[in-house]
Amino acid sequence: MLQRKLNCSNSPCLYSKWGLILLLTFAYNMASAQQQVPYYDQHRDWEQIKFNWTNLDKEIGKKFKPFRSQGAPPNITRDYPYTYSGRAVSHAFSSSGDFYVGFSTGGLWRLDTYPQQDSLSWSLITNNVLLSQSIGAVVIDPSNDQHICVGTGSHENGNGRGVYYTNDGGVTWNLSTLPLGTQPPNYCYSFAWHNTSLYLATSNGLLLSNDKGITWDSVRINDIKGSVTDVVSFGSESVIVAAISGNGVYWLNQRGQWMMIKNGPTDWLIDIECSNNKIYALAGTDFYSGNTTSMSRLIDNTAPNGFNTLKVSSDNSVIYAGYASPGGIRKSIDQGITFGSDISGSQNVHVDQRGFAMDPNNKNNVFAICDGGVYRSKDAGNTWYNLNIGLQTFQCTDLASYSGAQQRLYVGQQDNGSQSIVDGLWTIGGGGDGSSNGFKLGDSLSVYDIRSAVVNLTLSETGRGIVYKGTYNVNINPTPGQPWTYLNSLVLNPKNTNVQYLSTDNGLYKTTNGGSSSPNTGWSVVQTAKNPRIPYVSYVAIDYLDTAKVYYLNNGRRSFSVYKSNNSGDNWSDPFPLTGQGYFSIVSSPNKLGRTFAVGGNKDSAIVMMSNDYSAPYNELNSELPPMQVFNIIETKKSSTGTIQRFIGNEMGIYWSFGDKGKWYKINNNLPNVQVRKLEFHDLTKSLRIATYGRGVWQIPCPIFRTTPISLNELSENLYCTTESISIEDSTTVSKPNQETTLIAQKGVSFSKGFSIDKGTKLSVFTFKEIE
Repeated sequence: MLQRKLNCSNSPCLYSKWGLILLLTFAYNMASAQQQVPYYDQHRDWEQIKFNWTNLDKEIGKKFKPFRSQGAPPNITRDYPYTYSGRAVSHAFSSSGDFYVGFSTGGLWRLDTYPQQDSLSWSLITNNVLLSQSIGAVVIDPSNDQHICVGTGSHENGNGRGVYYTNDGGVTWNLSTLPLGTQPPNYCYSFAWHNTSLYLATSNGLLLSNDKGITWDSVRINDIKGSVTDVVSFGSESVIVAAISGNGVYWLNQRGQWMMIKNGPTDWLIDIECSNNKIYALAGTDFYSGNTTSMSRLIDNTAPNGFNTLKVSSDNSVIYAGYASPGGIRKSIDQGITFGSDISGSQNVHVDQRGFAMDPNNKNNVFAICDGGVYRSKDAGNTWYNLNIGLQTFQCTDLASYSGAQQRLYVGQQDNGSQSIVDGLWTIGGGGDGSSNGFKLGDSLSVYDIRSAVVNLTLSETGRGIVYKGTYNVNINPTPGQPWTYLNSLVLNPKNTNVQYLSTDNGLYKTTNGGSSSPNTGWSVVQTAKNPRIPYVSYVAIDYLDTAKVYYLNNGRRSFSVYKSNNSGDNWSDPFPLTGQGYFSIVSSPNKLGRTFAVGGNKDSAIVMMSNDYSAPYNELNSELPPMQVFNIIETKKSSTGTIQRFIGNEMGIYWSFGDKGKWYKINNNLPNVQVRKLEFHDLTKSLRIATYGRGVWQIPCPIFRTTPISLNELSENLYCTTESISIEDSTTVSKPNQETTLIAQKGVSFSKGFSIDKGTKLSVFTFKEIE
């Protein structure tokens, strides 16, 4: 383990001009857990070293007038930042008309300027107290706008880590107490008030709170086990209606009995709505309406793959229904008997709909909650406006920086394609699911990237960023008529980017000519997946020091293994099995030939494994990491940063290790508590850049360790030293009052007799053994 200690060359070691010596080092702080089940130590203050993160989107804090969405086709640029946001999944109105939107990984936001139309201003309501920024459900107390409850874990993302409430509008949050002996649900679907009681539909069943969400009890619906996918209040008596996946729709009568509604849907229930004493339900491709006595199936759904969300006006005169793939919005004015054609396509609203919100005082004022953020119509769906400026909820899946430019990046994003960022300004790059990308060697205007089943090539500079000039499909499915093959990651040889490896769910492919510009040419299979039941090659790593060495991670049925090639994929070794489950990525080291890392885990476990040679076993480096999934890892080059450092990205941010025993320090500070999917060290600026799955792209100056002794008479910055110690001379003062200064030295830190420190200043001292 790394040790934190103070080496003193003189005695007494420290003096304070106030007669008080302040030397504060970090310690583990265990607060009393409100959650009975110790599924995760909710209030542990993980040992932290503070760095100040910078958001690379310079425009995010500005206000803009709302504008009509211009969509997201290829080959266009804009004079304003690209305004697609991340996946919005939940929403709520307060009694005073404030509008809240929850995102699958981006937290809870409030539209501060509603109902004004002349500007946009969003405020983030959830802070880093929440262990998950996946907001599956939100509700506001109708008698107190400052009392808000959120259920974490959305169906689109999972990873729920409890229910939280605030009494001050989001300034502070508290963890609710769940029923004794239960785990927090992976998914929270919806809240519903019933008089003074609050219900919550979750993947663990139905929950009930009689103290406004502070404590919860389980509700058994006729002893039926299963996920309760929705709960709503119905009619003048506020009857509660609940949908149980695969078991139908139920209502609670005045005698406290749950009654199944006759002729209602019994397959997978997606959404239910109650309005003006009528109940509506979506299930698969079927649409139902009725009351607590009986329901009837109205129509075969006119959406190609079935609606997945609906909203009904309070007088039943208007119903909006949304669907995904190919997506759109349809509207009914005859209580669901017929639905008109898509009313969103010509307006370029994002195709994948997740919900609708309707102004309780004006049914013509409608919000579309979708994979592209938030859109609004003031005229009952005839015209839609994009409301995403200021919503920093991008779900970034990958990040590539051009080595010769300070701020030229390319980012893949879930549901919103790939985008470029040049000096803090975003430019549209296309649609689809962004996945993996990289710059062509020596060419800042050419980027390769993949989106679902498409590989895109050849980009050029236009205006503020880059736009597509051509795309082509890589048809790697050997069986005609079968579903397309999902592309997982694209890895470029850093010394020759014409050589690329493409991992897919049925094997590993390679090109040596940059993929060619013609469809279906240039790629060849080099390894088929090894488990025919679940064929899945997830990630590939190319050795930095010998690019002929290639590694790939194979995900089989409950088993994971690493394969290695010494000759660029011509031949492969036998599989090396990995212990544990849920591996996410494999990464190579720039410092040691053959060193690779495999990382992963699940909701309740972290996996960081390292091997210094393929024939050697993978050893755990999980010490002091919180039990949650790790997505990515990087190791910095010693020649660039003075010593080898390691950074991992997990569900809650970034952790840092600079010692050979693998102790990890949290370095979030002002970074949002959010999943980090990709990390990158930019050598030109010596910065660490990260792509977060829900809050965009961030960076910090990477710590640079000095390799010579340091002797100071003023302490004004963090100091890092490898080969020798840090010596604090006579009469040294700290010139960062009420802040934190970190001192890290391999051989310790020595202080003179005259050293003084201002009251309120934090000084953290660390020693370490250098990584080899």
